[in-house]
Amino acid sequence: MAQPLTRTQITSLAIEARKAFDTLDASETEAIRARLAAKQEDDGDPFACAATVKATAVFEAWRREQTAAALKAAGKKPTDSFKALTQNDFLWVRAHFVRFCDPEAAAKIAQTALADDRKRFLWVIEQECKKSGWMRFPEYPQGICRAQYGCRLESAHIDQLRRILFTVRNRAKNHHEKA
Repeated sequence: MAQPLTRTQITSLAIEARKAFDTLDASETEAIRARLAAKQEDDGDPFACAATVKATAVFEAWRREQTAAALKAAGKKPTDSFKALTQNDFLWVRAHFVRFCDPEAAAKIAQTALADDRKRFLWVIEQECKKSGWMRFPEYPQGICRAQYGCRLESAHIDQLRRILFTVRNRAKNHHEKA
């Protein structure tokens, strides 16, 4: 299971999120404010209006939406809380917030995140092969990759690696059940 973020990482994301939020147009923040006021009104607050929505609430709502959007864009299960993020999510969310201020730096962070995800999948595939007792790594998953996707394991996209992992696990399970 992936480790949760450290306090330093959470603080770093909060700083990046604030920098990104500060780049928004006033019309965007006012739209969020109006949406929050409408929700308060729906929840039965008789004094709900955009003027009563605090700036911190607007930032928090935006940050939570953007955190979930960053994870969804990365093909991960969305969450809106920094405390619920794992080490596997950190670079993806950071790249998302940095993109608002420096798209070039964000692209580099996203590339690093993609490389980390690839390494992680390859490591798990290797462990599953070892655990099976009969699958050789990298030969066995390499054969699956060539047969299913017509490319080498090193060239496989992250979604392809995910499917290869499922294939390896299923074949190991089926082989164990037959034995």
